[in-house]
Formats: sequence, structure tokens, C-alpha cells
Amino acid sequence: MSRAHLTDWPGRSRSRVPRRSGNVTRIAALAALLLLGEAALMVQGTGDAIAVSRGAKAPAAAPAAAKKTLGPAQAEDEASAMLMARLQGRKIEILSRRAADSSTWALPSGALQTEAYADAIRVKRNGVWQEIDTSLSDTGADLKPVSAAADTAISDGGDTQLASVVRGTARFGMGWERTLPAPKVAGATASYDLGSGQMLKVTALKQGFSDSVVLASAPGAPVSYRIPMQLNGLKLSQAASGHLLLKDTAGKLVAEAPAPMMWDSSKSPASGESEHLARVGTTIETAKNGAQTLVLTPDPHFLADPALTYPVTVDPTSTLAVTTDTWVQTPDYPDSQVSSEELKSGTYDAGSDVARAYLKFDVSPFTGKHIQSATMSLYNYYSATCGTSGAATNALRITSSWSSTALTWGTRPSTTTTNQAGNSGHWGYDSSCPANWSNWTLTGMSRRIPPRPHLSPASAAGCRPGTRRSGPAAVPVAGRHCEKPS
Repeated sequence: MSRAHLTDWPGRSRSRVPRRSGNVTRIAALAALLLLGEAALMVQGTGDAIAVSRGAKAPAAAPAAAKKTLGPAQAEDEASAMLMARLQGRKIEILSRRAADSSTWALPSGALQTEAYADAIRVKRNGVWQEIDTSLSDTGADLKPVSAAADTAISDGGDTQLASVVRGTARFGMGWERTLPAPKVAGATASYDLGSGQMLKVTALKQGFSDSVVLASAPGAPVSYRIPMQLNGLKLSQAASGHLLLKDTAGKLVAEAPAPMMWDSSKSPASGESEHLARVGTTIETAKNGAQTLVLTPDPHFLADPALTYPVTVDPTSTLAVTTDTWVQTPDYPDSQVSSEELKSGTYDAGSDVARAYLKFDVSPFTGKHIQSATMSLYNYYSATCGTSGAATNALRITSSWSSTALTWGTRPSTTTTNQAGNSGHWGYDSSCPANWSNWTLTGMSRRIPPRPHLSPASAAGCRPGTRRSGPAAVPVAGRHCEKPS
């Protein structure tokens, strides 16, 4: 989870901007930024790898007991919030400034503080804001998340309509080749027993869904999965990199997913990732009437390898969410992992494998504001070590244009070391250094951003060594895994 925190005086500005988002999981990134305008920054680890998740918020510390009951710390408008903050000596949320991905408070000092996430943390239903809750509930015809940023429906069995998601005018659905059994539901995940040791799992996300097939043991014969696509005004294609692309009739990219992968249950203590993973054979069949079918064919030689630790997961993750954060890693992931559930940065093997993560923060609301302080935080859920004496993970501002979709290891954007920020903490390796927040002070960097910089519409940050990405995905930063706040 990542977010940015900015604080400003009325007419000036200081704020906090949060974001969320691993090998198979992401790291939460929390960024507290006081920004003057749009900016781009990159988190670069020069030492061990780390992983950060983009998923759920990190556990919050228990609030201190109040000396007296003051009522909710919120007011409808800025003027009322300012007055309450001064009189009560605490920050007061300005309800009229609340948005799907940000919150703004008045501080006792007279400054304003904004906390903005990389994507939605709440959604408005019937005029009322609700915290996002992807736990599935049985609505009758389908299973649906309690509250999500997109309209997602997941089969409750008895049909071949596996899952669908609608966001605006775009609709994307996946079917199954046979009638689905009734699923077992646990939280946000529905599990369908396909027989022969195969379990199909679908998980509701904030902006869509992900699906995978889990094989309990090596199959006795080659397996293949045919997934009928249900597309409304969209067309599925595969890039040369293996990425799956969804485009509208005008050719505009609506959603993208990395090439389908499979991995076993082993875990490298250095990388935190499976020690055995491989691409899944993927083809797209298009019928004369335009109907498309995604065909996944796992390599039978990989599945028969006696070195594998079962269960093995075959993962064609799907969602309509278009994220702006991504990571690349040489040599295994040279293309943008734009829809990964985590961000990676750093190295866990002395530089043989090196990852960089790139994050974008929309700081346009703070253009022209006076920045008092700025902090970026990543929730570090896995590191290659607990040690803090190695090279730091650095956050650098990006100085050239870049696209989170087109990014490759060979086309990484330029950065500047001016006002770079470092963090040498490592969390999540074992119980002696459990998952925790890592913070970068970006005040100097933020103050040097011009009011109208020649950068992309949103500010960008990248994570280098040791960061992996998470959803609401991990960012390896110097030997650790970080989660991006949503």
C-alpha cells in the first residue's frame, strides 16, 4: 500500500499522499508528500531486495485513550474544521474534501494535510462513502464483493459464467468450459473443486478479480484450460512480451495483465519467491463471429519435474484495473509488470537479479502550494535480510517521460540523485524483523519540483533493489518486499 502525505497552509499546501497495491504479493507504500506540482520519483535499492504490497492497508496502531469525549474528528467544511482543530488541539477531517482516493484534514497549526492513495480506498454508494470491502456475499444470482470500485460478479455455481467486471462502459468477463460446481467461499475468494486434485479459485479485487488453478499433485496427463471470454466492445490480444491486452474498438488500452505464469510452493529465503516458476503456454482463439477463447496449456514437463513442491499454481490474473505503478527485473522480467500484485526493487543475489519499481503519484491538486514536509512510506512485508548495515534503498525523482505500460528494463527513464532519499531498514524476513513501514523523507525533492514541470500528468516513483509489488501488488527495495497502499 502506498500513499503520500502532504501538508499545507490554506493558500499554501502541505499534504500526505498514500498508495496501495510478489513475487506473488505487493508491498504497501505510504507516501507523505508536500508537493508543489506534478512530480516523478523512483525508489531505488542498491542493496538487498525487498517486497512491498499494494493490497490492503497495513495494521494500524491502537489509538491512545482519549482524555475526554470530543465526538467525531470531522467537519463538513474547511472553515468549521479549521476552528475545531484549533479549539480541540487535534486534526479534523474536512468531509467536503473527501474523495475515493484521498482524505484532507485541518491541523491545529492552521495547515491542511492531505493523504492520497494510489487508487480507491472507498466508494460512494447512494451518496454515502463506504470503505472498500471485497469480502464476497451471496446476492442471489451471483457472489459480489460488499463494496468495491468496480461492479464485480462471481459465479455461485451451476453455470459457466465464471466472473465479470464492469467499470464505466467497459465490461470484461470470463467463462469456464464446463458447468461450475457450488464454490466454497472464504473472505474475498470463491473456490471451485474441479476434481482430479484441481481447484479453481477466483478472488474479488477492488477494481476487478483474479483467478488461478491450483494443482494439488502432478497431473497424470497433460492439462489445458479453455476460458471463453465475454467481451463487450473489447478485444483480447497478446503482446510480444506475452502480456495480455484488452483494447476497445478504437485500439485504446483498457487493461493489461502480465504473461500467465505458474509456480510451485517452494520458497527461496533470499527472494521470498518460488524457486520453480515458468511461463504458461498461452494462445487466443478467435471464432468467425468474433468470440474469443483464452487457452492455457501448462508445460507437462514442468509439472512432472520431481523437484517441484506441490501444490502448483497456474495464474492467469485478470482485472479491468489499469494501474500506473509497475516494476521490471533483469533478467527474468524485462517487461513492465504493470498489473502485478506487488512491486519489486533491489537484488537478493549480489546483482545477478536486479529489480526496479516505478510509482506514480497525482500531485496536481497541490500545484503552487508551499510544501512543509513530504514523506513516502512503503509497507515492507518481505526482505532478503533483517540487517540494516548494507546499502540503502533510495527514492529518486524521474526526470524523463515514461509509460508504465511500455516500460522495459532497456527503456527505463532517467532519474536524478539531487535530493534523493534513502532507507536502510529491512522488514519481513523473519519474526525478528516482522513486516513494517519503511519511510523516505522527500521534502527536499518535493520543494524542487517546479509548479509546471515537464513530466507526465502524475508524479512517478520507482523502487529499485529489493522491492516487489501488491492491491489493492510488491516492490523489492534493497533486499525487501514492499506493499503499495491502495
